[in-house]
Amino acid sequence: MDGIRVCHLGDLGHLLSERDAAALGDVDVLMIPVGGVYTLDAGGAKKVVGQIRPKVVIPMHFMTPALTFEVDPPDRFLSGQKVERPGTTFAVSKERLPKGGEGEGEGEGPLIVLLDYK
Repeated sequence: MDGIRVCHLGDLGHLLSERDAAALGDVDVLMIPVGGVYTLDAGGAKKVVGQIRPKVVIPMHFMTPALTFEVDPPDRFLSGQKVERPGTTFAVSKERLPKGGEGEGEGEGPLIVLLDYK
């Protein structure tokens, strides 16, 4: 999409094998579940982010006031990370992408973008 590689991990509930992580190639924007119960929890999601090393991470499948079943809120996943909260939309362009992913640069990880659920 306009030279940006987006990966949506759906309801992933397990770490990726080295082979699967390598098969994804370079990912610019990663959409990853973080709420646990039915999908990855915060710790597992952080490990998968480390496997993929995207530039931007968009957490999904977490607790909001609109849900009628229990999953974890995004707080544990967000803890200790650089987070941007742009509202309900986030525009991505090649020029706006951070330089490096997890483990690259000067200890900086990916940009975490937490979107409003409404």
